[in-house]
Amino acid sequence: MMTISGTASDAGGGVVAAVEVSLDGGATWRPARGRAIWSYEWDPDMAGGDVSILSRAVDDSGNLETPGEGA
Repeated sequence: MMTISGTASDAGGGVVAAVEVSLDGGATWRPARGRAIWSYEWDPDMAGGDVSILSRAVDDSGNLETPGEGA
């Protein structure tokens, strides 16, 4: 197992409501655990080829972040 993790914040003064992770370049999304500090457990042995990991957050007003690759 591998842990993918990160942090999220709302620059507009709101609250991060949820974070999602995509392992297929944004075709499908899975919920991460946590909000401002989040993680996602992933089994790389289940990957069937190339993996493109993206994350996105949504705030308490429903504003959805444009997905981006982590650093």
